[in-house]
Amino acid sequence: MKLATCLGCACDDNHACIADNSARAYQWVRLDRAEGLGVCSACPGSDVSRWDAGDRQIRALKTISGNWGHFERLDIAPDAPDVQRQEMKRAFIAGAGSVLLLWSWTLGTPNPRKTLQELREELTQFRKFSGAGLARCRKCGWAGSPELLLDGEACPRCRLVL
Repeated sequence: MKLATCLGCACDDNHACIADNSARAYQWVRLDRAEGLGVCSACPGSDVSRWDAGDRQIRALKTISGNWGHFERLDIAPDAPDVQRQEMKRAFIAGAGSVLLLWSWTLGTPNPRKTLQELREELTQFRKFSGAGLARCRKCGWAGSPELLLDGEACPRCRLVL
């Protein structure tokens, strides 16, 4: 069975939208397994209309708010407190603004491709230094050092085998 992704919000079979911070997940209202695309019930009617008109473009990841929603579903535990979500959203927005500033600066350099490569290398080093390369549980969102877990070991929070 092919993994399906929502063209409206970019949720997928493994990272469903959750209703009102409850355990109730939204359902597919349109789905094509062969294409690996659908529209979930959390998305507005305009996405269903786009689907019905034959538009299969995933637009969520082309906007900052769409990327935030995708990040929130994948990287914040469903039971995270509201204050954590608010602070993470502020940091996410600040990061998006930083990317725009870096991008506009990069385009003005003599060799933008080289500059982007240097920024990519800096990001890799920063992630190593900051511990951002963490193992993450796809069920509850727990994150920890990959060195703490052996292959096939269960998540310490929800016991899902990672």
